[in-house]
Amino acid sequence: MGIKTMDKETVKFISARVQQSMEELAAELCLEMNYKGGTYDPTAGTFLVKCQFELAEAEQNTFERDVQRLSYTDAWLTKDDYRREFDSQGKTFVITGINLRAPKFPIKALCLDDNRHYKFPESTVKRALGRV
Repeated sequence: MGIKTMDKETVKFISARVQQSMEELAAELCLEMNYKGGTYDPTAGTFLVKCQFELAEAEQNTFERDVQRLSYTDAWLTKDDYRREFDSQGKTFVITGINLRAPKFPIKALCLDDNRHYKFPESTVKRALGRV
């Protein structure tokens, strides 16, 4: 079955098939898929899929290693703070990592409200955790 023209019904058909296939793969591999829509004209089209994944164990090991390095100069953060929640500007965040090479915004966190990643200065996270 070849596609002869790209119209609204054809795009819906393709989109539904792609989403079904990707959801099956996502469930099998424990991934999260987001669909961002697409565009089409009478001869071609696009369909955007965003695949998010996270290797929690590897991320935790990296966090613990970075906390050990950080503790030589400032012991305010511990390995137990990995995945600790804190609030900032009315949103809830979870600590997911440290970037030791980022002097202004070294703390990486995931916002539980919008599922986006953010970077924070130490002072904001210290205050939110009550360690000031």
